[in-house]
Amino acid sequence: MIDGLRGMGKIEEAMRLVEKMVKEEGMVLDVVTFNSVLQDVCDAGRTDEAN
Repeated sequence: MIDGLRGMGKIEEAMRLVEKMVKEEGMVLDVVTFNSVLQDVCDAGRTDEAN
């Protein structure tokens, strides 16, 4: 689902979904998902959100 949102350029929605998964559901992202979302944030020039 995250990859689908990313593919459609919906970075904000992907970020919200990731945040919900981690904070509310207690899920741990795998390295591929984490790196993909991190890359999107950096590509969008939002490096302040990368941490």
